[in-house]
Amino acid sequence: MIFLKNRLATFKTWPIEDEPGCICTAEKMAESGFFSCANEEELDLTRCNVCLKELEGWEAEDNPLEARYHNKHCLIPKMKKTASKYTTEDIIKLINCQQQNILRALTEETIAEFREKAAGERLKLVALGTGGPQAKKPRGRQRGKRH
Repeated sequence: MIFLKNRLATFKTWPIEDEPGCICTAEKMAESGFFSCANEEELDLTRCNVCLKELEGWEAEDNPLEARYHNKHCLIPKMKKTASKYTTEDIIKLINCQQQNILRALTEETIAEFREKAAGERLKLVALGTGGPQAKKPRGRQRGKRH
């Protein structure tokens, strides 16, 4: 979705477009890096192509180029220009930023999964150490020194 025309094509129906004095048009959304990922329940759900932030609840007076609509790692509001004015260098920087954000999201997800599994394993270890309900009892005869 790095290209403006591809993002714009996702806004087949944009529920805010027809409101009087609308700033938050489909074209402005696409120019600001957003594409539509609307569904039956969230008609105005969008995602930024670069920072991956998802937003819904757009209002006619919202300006999607403002920094508050992007995460702190997004280059789009820092560039202070719309997609139609991007240079090749800008696009390369945006792709680089996008890839960093994808890696960041995957890393955060992996860490969260690891912590969840580690917490479960910790509980098992504590139970073993305290002889709790998950403690495993030795099976069969115990070996030891004979007297």
